[in-house]
Amino acid sequence: MFREKKNATYEVNLNEIKAPVKKGDVVGTLTIKENETETRSINITVNKDVKKANFFELYFQYLTDILKGEMKI
Repeated sequence: MFREKKNATYEVNLNEIKAPVKKGDVVGTLTIKENETETRSINITVNKDVKKANFFELYFQYLTDILKGEMKI
């Protein structure tokens, strides 16, 4: 029995995301292709609510990242 070799790839497209977002909100798509033909497109959703951070929350997170050595520029 001979089976055709499939070349599967995927592409992730994220929308511009701004907090707040709610559980279930669609924030992008995942497209699966086999041999350059799109076979499936799946919505990417948020799995929990994310509120908009205030100034103090952002500042605290920034300080925490510095102290942990995880600051991202």
